[in-house]
Amino acid sequence: MSDEHVQNMPVSFPVISSRALSQRRSAFSSDYAGLSHSHVMSIPEAKMTAARRSRRPAVIEDSLQLLDDLTNRPVDPLFEDATLLKGRPQSTAVKVTSKIVTFLMCIVVGMGTIIAIQELNKDTRQKVREALASQLTTTYSNSEKLGKDVDGLKTQVNTLSDELAGEAAGDSTATFDALTNGTTAISGPGVVVSLADPRESEADQGSTAREGTLSRIKVVTDTDLQRIVSILWSGGAEGVAVNGVRLGVQSSVRTAGSSILVGVTPIQTPYTVSAIGDTAQLEGALQSGATKSFFATLGEQGIYPSSSAKSSIKLDAAGQPEVDHAQKEQ
Repeated sequence: MSDEHVQNMPVSFPVISSRALSQRRSAFSSDYAGLSHSHVMSIPEAKMTAARRSRRPAVIEDSLQLLDDLTNRPVDPLFEDATLLKGRPQSTAVKVTSKIVTFLMCIVVGMGTIIAIQELNKDTRQKVREALASQLTTTYSNSEKLGKDVDGLKTQVNTLSDELAGEAAGDSTATFDALTNGTTAISGPGVVVSLADPRESEADQGSTAREGTLSRIKVVTDTDLQRIVSILWSGGAEGVAVNGVRLGVQSSVRTAGSSILVGVTPIQTPYTVSAIGDTAQLEGALQSGATKSFFATLGEQGIYPSSSAKSSIKLDAAGQPEVDHAQKEQ
């Protein structure tokens, strides 16, 4: 190889066009002086000639090109430009504001986390009870509305039955059956028995004589109302109603949960038991020895029944009883 050819050899292998940089340095900042520089130094001719002679023949291969790139061009110019961007110092106000904002965000996130944990740990049984109570209230309202509709339809049926049976012509049998079964409204003289649950204030203000008996409040139960109704029936009552709900042949006074039901209608304190019949007989039944003893027992518990005679009492119909299986004997 001639010396002229050696002198014309490049310092490094040229970059193939397919491997050329896609982006070039396009702008410089005022800090360009911070870039690293490589200056060309003058080398004695003898040393330059020896270095050129020690080079291998110029063979452009991918492996040699990669080694040359790693050796002579280790950093892309664009990355080197990135070192020109130095962080500008922040003012004290900006630093304080950033810290305050960060602190407030931490407080908000912490409070949100606490609220979420409290909601998750909330008693689920309480939610279930509230949902069931809401459903019960809705069901009761619908049942009450349907009950009123049924009573109205039964009244219409009774009216039409009376007309067809010749009520206007004096069919005494049909009238008597309607009166005794409670399927028609009635009015007449009678008595009204009133009683109510004891007040808590009364228990707190109890006298020395009743201090032990009123320490635990006793409320009126379905058994108490049943006994009063039985006393009135035995005294000759021809019609009885509890809180305005007429008792028929299929009616009952019972407890459902914490409520007392007359048929399917719930009632609440105070309670009034109205009975139509001979006033003297009914008052005599209420003044009998067994009844007085029963009322005295209630009085010891803070329940004081009272009775009064009425010259006219009106009782609504109890509705037509339902008969599905009973048949008239032939």
